[in-house]
Amino acid sequence: MAYAALRFDATDEAGNILTNVMVEIRRESGGLQQAYQDRAGTVSLGSTFLVPDGKVFCHLPGNAYRVTLRKGGYERVLRFVAVGRGAEADLQFARPKGEYDPEAIYETSDYVRSGSSLFASLVDENEGNAPQTSPPGDTEFWMYLGPFVPGEQGVGDKFDAVIFAQGKPRPGELLLRQVFSATPITFPAGLTGSAASSEVAADDDAEFILAKNGTAFGTVTFEAASQIGLIVAPGAVTFDSFDILTITAPDPRDATLADISITLTGNR
Repeated sequence: MAYAALRFDATDEAGNILTNVMVEIRRESGGLQQAYQDRAGTVSLGSTFLVPDGKVFCHLPGNAYRVTLRKGGYERVLRFVAVGRGAEADLQFARPKGEYDPEAIYETSDYVRSGSSLFASLVDENEGNAPQTSPPGDTEFWMYLGPFVPGEQGVGDKFDAVIFAQGKPRPGELLLRQVFSATPITFPAGLTGSAASSEVAADDDAEFILAKNGTAFGTVTFEAASQIGLIVAPGAVTFDSFDILTITAPDPRDATLADISITLTGNR
């Protein structure tokens, strides 16, 4: 990230330069803000710093600021909006990090959810500085981005277990044996989104068994003269690491049912 530059001469209302002036930088929305010597934000000046020659120069992330000059009993307040140029305007890359963890170490542009709000880290090595959630707002370490609104599950969250059995399966044939990795996969009740069909219709009702680690949790039934499988699963089922999903063909075998496709759809 590159921060926007703040450069000006510290003067009083008459234009006289103020040497050895203390500069305090605070967000208009509340909370002190660290200033930095460099555009990359690696050398911190703190939120209050001394300027011996009166020539203020620092870098800030995008926001609206109240800049207070203090010397002796004199005080002057200025306003500054850090917009920079292009990428210097604000947080450049969004890195979602999930729910805020007080033991985690966050870097600049890491996004977290805390309660019902979304925040972005304004500093590197951000550890143990909880976002302000009541009411939600900016702090020295976090920028409040707005309320957290969960979206619908995306295509990337979907998981499909797919089989195609060519011809007529043997009685009780194991058509699928799938072992799962560390990412939990949940198949919803009713196996919503799943589908089954055949090229050749069944002569009589034919039932395929769906099982987790050998225990049935659902069925796919091709009724007589139908090429569409009826999928039944009373409850949701989750497969964790090393759990095994099996699909077993009917026993006895149907006289005509052939070329069967089954897709079971779950969510990561």
